[in-house]
Amino acid sequence: MKKIIWSAFLAVALISCEQKEEKKVDAKNSELKIGFVDTAKLMEESLEAKDLNAKYEEIVKTKAASLQAEKSKFQNEVLQAEKSAQQMGPQWVQAKMREFQEKEQRLAASEQRITVEIQQQSGKEMDSLVKKIKGMIKDYAKEKKFDYILGTGEVSTVLYGKEETDLTEIMIKNINENYTKNKKKE
Repeated sequence: MKKIIWSAFLAVALISCEQKEEKKVDAKNSELKIGFVDTAKLMEESLEAKDLNAKYEEIVKTKAASLQAEKSKFQNEVLQAEKSAQQMGPQWVQAKMREFQEKEQRLAASEQRITVEIQQQSGKEMDSLVKKIKGMIKDYAKEKKFDYILGTGEVSTVLYGKEETDLTEIMIKNINENYTKNKKKE
């Protein structure tokens, strides 16, 4: 009787071990859902990114026009001083040259400061946009039950992807719709 009970116990133990092994194998062999996004194309076609670029192009044009006006004014001052140089004498010319050098340095420093300011501002906004887009991709992946979404583009992490796993157009559409909807709210 004890042999029968032990045999039954052993048989049950072996069967349960086989079922656990099968479950492990099934989990390992289950297909992963993977897609990829061309990040360079996504940023090129993102309406928000286009708006940001247009905003900063306008800021650069405005600042450049203002700076160019100051430079033209400075050049006119130099021309006037050159005309007056013979009448005013060498001491006046030396004083004017120092004054012009200082103005030229201030103009160059102003130009550099403006460039750095614009780069920092646009960099912050672009970083914020990238973070927002990554969040949207993550939400999309969770909603559509993707295991992985990989990125291609300038910094390529995917060397090949089946065309049907390319989510770029879907993400562009979703991101642009979200941006347009939020822009209307503002």
